[in-house]
Amino acid sequence: MKAKYMIVFLVAFFLVTGLTVIWKNFLESETLYLAVAGPMAKRNGDAMVQGVQLYLDKVNRDGGINGKQIKLLQFYDNNQADLAKKRALEIVNSKALAVIGHYTSDASIAAAPIYQKHGVPAITGTATANKLTVDNDWYFRTIFTNRGQAALLANYATKILDLKVKEAYVVFDEDAYGTTLAEAFTETAKRIRLKVKHQWSFNAKDKASFKNSLSKMIDTLAEKGEYGVLFLATHSTEAVKIVTRLRRLERKVPIMGADALASSNFMRTFKHDYPQEKNYPGYYTDGIYLTSPFIIDIAGKHAQDFKHEFINEKKYPTESLITAAMYYEAAMVAVRAIKNIAEPGTTTTTVAEKRTQVKKNLWQLRFVDQAVEGVTGAIYFDRNGDAIKPIPMGVYKKGKPIVTWIQYQPVTQLSRVDNLLQEILDNKIIQVNERFMRKAQVVYAGLDFNDIRDLDTANATYMAELQKRQSKRRNKGSSVKSVSVSSNHCIPRHGIASQV
Repeated sequence: MKAKYMIVFLVAFFLVTGLTVIWKNFLESETLYLAVAGPMAKRNGDAMVQGVQLYLDKVNRDGGINGKQIKLLQFYDNNQADLAKKRALEIVNSKALAVIGHYTSDASIAAAPIYQKHGVPAITGTATANKLTVDNDWYFRTIFTNRGQAALLANYATKILDLKVKEAYVVFDEDAYGTTLAEAFTETAKRIRLKVKHQWSFNAKDKASFKNSLSKMIDTLAEKGEYGVLFLATHSTEAVKIVTRLRRLERKVPIMGADALASSNFMRTFKHDYPQEKNYPGYYTDGIYLTSPFIIDIAGKHAQDFKHEFINEKKYPTESLITAAMYYEAAMVAVRAIKNIAEPGTTTTTVAEKRTQVKKNLWQLRFVDQAVEGVTGAIYFDRNGDAIKPIPMGVYKKGKPIVTWIQYQPVTQLSRVDNLLQEILDNKIIQVNERFMRKAQVVYAGLDFNDIRDLDTANATYMAELQKRQSKRRNKGSSVKSVSVSSNHCIPRHGIASQV
């Protein structure tokens, strides 16, 4: 009798186990995997995951890709090259069809040969060192490069900023990010006759090296009667320390920095660790010029929608908005490439075959008519896999980066420029490496409520008197007129910037 019960039990056990395995395999076959690699335990890593997951949640809510849900696999690299290599091998052996990341240039460059060797497409939203994508057709980036942003900053310092002293100073980290920024800035400065008077370098991994270079820089600048502009080619952590020390000098040093100064870590460190900046926003940061991959003032509808969902609905911190936007876009590009291999009737079966097809689909984004409409605009790639896009200029005001009055936009059709040489001589067009960029004036336009009356709650309407505002360098009110608007529509009180 006991033997009979044992047989029944074993049959039931193996039946349940078998069904469980079958069900698990079915679910896995109905799931698509995407990896993200970065400093997950740090502020910038949080922003990366928030941006990617926000977009994947949206796709999954809408039914996924042909009914298949997308699951995000997270790999922590702490922005360290050795750990990035280890995580890259783990991603190779995972079911991920592509990887989003890594965050820093050093980590990305360390992992890149592994992805190339084993055939894993990678997309970074923040690693800007040029060498990352050179001779590697498996790596793509949705942000501008160091050569591009450093060249623009040098031109901006010379042609736009009203500097009393036409000279510059450079402080840079000796890693891939800092050295490529410093090289591009000094190379451009030499060409446009901006004298780089002093340079200081340090190894961020060596505290003594950083402390020594910082002391030398402060001592040198303290002796000067007038300042040129200081270019920070550093990561956000070191930039915070440099800025706080500089602000203790008797006179304010004009500062410019690359995209690291737009990171969530830069803004949140000041806000949380420095009482002066927290109580008086802009105490340290106001007046710092920077390149930023995302400035909401000149962004379009997609960006406004993203900001609303990220901050108002998800309640994520405002300081994470820029980094999250970059990885929201990277996720958009990855999903576009994956979507094309998940169409019914496709024949790719193995993970390796699917990864190869994802790479091919990414290379289809070579022209603007095939671009992904991202948060910051159209995303498509050049011959290296680098995004072709503008480089927004910002300046810190009250602790936040806002758009500067003068921007530079890529000249897409040189044939339409009547006299290129004259435009260059008039400082209307500048050359940024192999590309030409045209000066654009930012105009702020918005609506202010002067009066609200005739409120009709039954029909959800009211009569509002609105005043149109438009300004370039100072506010100038224009015509005022009354219009009827529905109360369930929101008219923002802040200005919307456009470029003319």
